[in-house]
Amino acid sequence: EAKIQWMIGHIYNIQGQREKAIPHLEGARALGDNSDRTVRELAAIHLALNSLEQALPQYQFLLEQNSNDVEAHSALAFIYAQQGNLQAAIDHNAAVVEQLPNDYDSWKNLTLLYRDSGQLEKALEAARQAQAIAPEADAAGWPPLVADLENRLATNN
Repeated sequence: EAKIQWMIGHIYNIQGQREKAIPHLEGARALGDNSDRTVRELAAIHLALNSLEQALPQYQFLLEQNSNDVEAHSALAFIYAQQGNLQAAIDHNAAVVEQLPNDYDSWKNLTLLYRDSGQLEKALEAARQAQAIAPEADAAGWPPLVADLENRLATNN
């Protein structure tokens, strides 16, 4: 029964009918299907629909199963940032770069999160790391951001 529910939900999802997929995938979970594929698909649908409160426990469950799940860390970083929980967003982005040290997007996110949380030295370090990984990415935006961080640090010291 759980497999049938997952299959129906999966087909709806493939067809782009995410709202119709949700009750079937949730039904599969209610029937004991806590497989990675079911939970991940349900989490991704909720995230795509910007249903952050519904996506959050799904990604947390995935991390409980595998603390090195980069996709779950990345999604949780996004969710927590959207909710204004900057430290949790920082922690999850840091978990991503720990496993994928050349992940430009996570270093960029860390730059902004550290800046927004007042951790200017860490923001500057993250910005330099992001620039080193992909100097061509956001090339016009980095110099003013780095200069602003350097000026703010000089002013604070």
